[in-house]
Amino acid sequence: MSYKGQCSCGRVAFAITGKPKLVAECWCGKCQRYGGGGSTVNALFEADQVSLRGELGWHRYEADSGNQVEVGFCRACGTHVAARTSGRPGCTIIRLGAVDQPHDLVPAFKAFTQDAPAWSQSGRLPDQSPPMP
Repeated sequence: MSYKGQCSCGRVAFAITGKPKLVAECWCGKCQRYGGGGSTVNALFEADQVSLRGELGWHRYEADSGNQVEVGFCRACGTHVAARTSGRPGCTIIRLGAVDQPHDLVPAFKAFTQDAPAWSQSGRLPDQSPPMP
């Protein structure tokens, strides 16, 4: 298996060889902020399976679990591309939004759904948008 992807502006790109250890959708408070109000969807790979090109900026924080998390983003366009956590040493997390389509990466579970807004649990949104003023 192999995957490719990039940030929105293309200054950061990656190639991945191998199968992910897991794919998950996360609704923790931090991910909701990073995801603009929604969740983040992430695939976890062995670090040696991921080859990054370009320069990432890194933001570090302590998760509710106590793990140290670093989120990697393109310094030019701000796209979140990767992450690392002390809870999974030797692994790189890739944001599915940065992976080129089509791909076969599908979340196996949702995490921290207790922190998700009620609308996210409804299963679907209305079929029609209201008319624009």
